Amino acid sequence: MRHSRLSILRHAALLALPLPLAACAHSSTRVRTAQAELRAGRLESAAALLRSVTDSSTGGSLDERVDGWVWLGIVDFSRGDRPAAASDFDNALLLDPSTKVEGLAERDSALAALWRKRRTQAMCGDTVGAWKADGAPLSTRQIRWPSLGGLSVRYPPRMLQMRIQGRVLVHAVIDTTGRAEPASVGIIESPDPAFDPVVRDAVMRARFKPARAGEQPVRACIMLPVDFKIPVGIDSVRVAPF
Repeated sequence: MRHSRLSILRHAALLALPLPLAACAHSSTRVRTAQAELRAGRLESAAALLRSVTDSSTGGSLDERVDGWVWLGIVDFSRGDRPAAASDFDNALLLDPSTKVEGLAERDSALAALWRKRRTQAMCGDTVGAWKADGAPLSTRQIRWPSLGGLSVRYPPRMLQMRIQGRVLVHAVIDTTGRAEPASVGIIESPDPAFDPVVRDAVMRARFKPARAGEQPVRACIMLPVDFKIPVGIDSVRVAPF
């Protein structure tokens, strides 16, 4: 499974003077040029370059197209067009739902919040209970999120023998009875595919205390980190807090 990771802070360090447009034959060069145009406040020029990067007919790689959509979202947000920015982020996540973007909060907290919401939507779908109850909007302060009642995970023997460890991040929709909805359980990231079925099965067997909006149980999406670690002489699996 591939996992795109786009660092806004890292790319920001590359924002020097604009390159000549004639040098923009490659998608990665066009992205860098668009970043410089954004830095200079030439938003329309930056948007035009990034739209060409996102066009699948131009021959750019999947990673380049994902980067193009994320940067186009940043440009559209800078233009004050949040719906367009949300759509751009959705297009990036459609190509790769596991895409991570680092450094957005340093650029703009509202931009980072928009990205988090779109990424959660991409992974969890329309989980009504996570956002509303009885049709009324809810803030996160009004929701008590699911808590884990118990999770039993066995270390895959081959991974233990090879001493492979790491974190598996899994998402799931927890229903109003505290059970994970089967179709919602998915792996976001993993150090090795051999861990994935073990974690899926454990989440399906687990019992959660369902989310509540006031006194009403509601469906909610969670992202749960499961750490596989090998202390000396001990087979260890730890579920990180969420």
